[in-house]
Amino acid sequence: MAELQKRVLLTQLSEEQQRFWQTALVAQGIEVSTEPASSDLVEVLEQLGKNQQQLPDLLLMDIGITTANSTSLQARAVCRWCADNNPDTKVILTNPREDQVKSVGLRWAIRQGAIDLLPRLHSQTAVECMTKVLEVLGIQPHAEKLEQLASALDSQEVQATEPEGVSIRETATADLVRRMAMIPMIVMATAETEETQASDSPNVSLASTLDELSLYDLAIELDSLGINASNAFKDNPLLPGVILTENGNYMGMISRQRFLEYMSRPYSLELFSKRPLRILYETAQSEIMVLDGKSLVVASAQQCLGRSPELIYEPIVVLSNGTYKLLDVHDLFVAQSQIHELATRLIREQTQDRMVQTEKMATLGEIVSEVSHDIGTPVETIYSNLTYLTDYTHSLIDVLKAYENQRVSSSQLTDQINDQITEIKDAVNIDFVLEDLPKVINGIVAGTTQLKKIVAGLKTFSKMEETMSNDIDINECIENSLAILNTRLKQNVEISKNYATLPHIVGFPSQLVQVFMNLIGNALDALAAIANFPQEADWQPRVEITTSTYTAEGKNWVVIKVADNGSGIPEEIQSKIFENFFATKDTGKGKGLGLAISHQIVSQNHKGKISLRSPWLEDGTGTEFQVLLPISST
Repeated sequence: MAELQKRVLLTQLSEEQQRFWQTALVAQGIEVSTEPASSDLVEVLEQLGKNQQQLPDLLLMDIGITTANSTSLQARAVCRWCADNNPDTKVILTNPREDQVKSVGLRWAIRQGAIDLLPRLHSQTAVECMTKVLEVLGIQPHAEKLEQLASALDSQEVQATEPEGVSIRETATADLVRRMAMIPMIVMATAETEETQASDSPNVSLASTLDELSLYDLAIELDSLGINASNAFKDNPLLPGVILTENGNYMGMISRQRFLEYMSRPYSLELFSKRPLRILYETAQSEIMVLDGKSLVVASAQQCLGRSPELIYEPIVVLSNGTYKLLDVHDLFVAQSQIHELATRLIREQTQDRMVQTEKMATLGEIVSEVSHDIGTPVETIYSNLTYLTDYTHSLIDVLKAYENQRVSSSQLTDQINDQITEIKDAVNIDFVLEDLPKVINGIVAGTTQLKKIVAGLKTFSKMEETMSNDIDINECIENSLAILNTRLKQNVEISKNYATLPHIVGFPSQLVQVFMNLIGNALDALAAIANFPQEADWQPRVEITTSTYTAEGKNWVVIKVADNGSGIPEEIQSKIFENFFATKDTGKGKGLGLAISHQIVSQNHKGKISLRSPWLEDGTGTEFQVLLPISST
């Protein structure tokens, strides 16, 4: 029984590639059917199934084919349909815009469900491409036939022309759209293969420049014959263009695309190939983008996309170390996509770190709340009993003094008893004890009071989901913040508190404590940062906390000011100070979230305002943060 003929459904964006592939497949005895690039291939396959027609063994499609009236690539949908509905139909994607498949593109194609990704089909790649196609179809390759195919394609390439009716502008713009549409997909596809990617992708960074990319430095004199440029493009299929010089001096460039466009016109081959290249350049001359080699890749890609559509895919001239070279825009966009991928990975890693830290802080908050409660009960007991201990001690001291007075004035005590009492008094140093005991008790009371404040502050700060309170004492919130920051206040920093009598406001106490801790903590950090540098002899690090009321625009506000006499905040970064992840501290000392969260708490959760003034002192130093919280009319 004769083996059934293999069937291939072919669809390519380029008519030249469509013709080349059809020639190559038919030459191997394969039945080929074609579909226009504008077709919805999923609908074509579904219709074949409905009509009970044989589905193709292989679908050979251009990777850049998009859906109608959209920039979405069809590759993913087609591969998924084949896998779900007819696994026997394999899919091979082609990228005719590349003469060599890059690993990142291959990984993307395989992730979509394709068997392979093949480059542009021409005489140089015919053997390799057809060998892979035949292997997928289960056909034994014949070396002689493949070599004949390569020769046939070589002769066809000389006659190749652009399709009629399609302008260079339309082709370049559509091609660019397809390339840019693939960038986020490639980034997504490679997100799970970061280790593999690190080993075979170029070493790019967020600060990569054009000098780090592949640059072409082939230069041809304007007086050279046009055939020289033609040969250069034929010898190097990846060459995006040539630099044009006159007596060794840069004069301009002509791209492969523009050169071939003019050379493919009627009579152009005879007209330009045997004449100086200057004639073709003056005819085909267009606006050229010249960038410095030190330009960032990301900024350069943005400039490139800002060009007019007909020039958007023209190569860029790069002045690298005094030499003019050419950069293929495709390489620029690939580098941009890799940088985009790198930035995405860094952001993802940072986000994961912050999520872990947030989880730790949430757990810590619960622990602190529980521990504060456990400590609070015995502290309250100690504090309450200290009141009785103080009263009892004073009573005993009064009794002892009364006995002493009576002893001195009484003549009934024998000398022996007086001597014994005097001996005991001297042994215990009773005068010092009577003088120091009240001080000891006062110290215990002060320490317990401070401990009580710390526990109260921690309980307030650690509340995870508190309800809004109608009875918030702002001065008490500030004191709770200072209690929590108590250990940091022992750094020779003067704390000046100017509290006014304030009305109670509506809000969330623990959130406001967090705001005040951030502001006071930042002030202490600013002072600590300059404490190690020489200062004037009378300079004293100081934090001033002031509260007051204020009326403006028919509204009453509570005003809290936290100021320091540090070096201040530079004017150029003040506009970014409340942005997420904007940090001025050294790595590991700040996440750039404190002021951003404070701004959100004040402005969104409490409908207030927070502002910055730096410098605020007459000598041009210092920073002052001002918080305005509305006073409820009720």
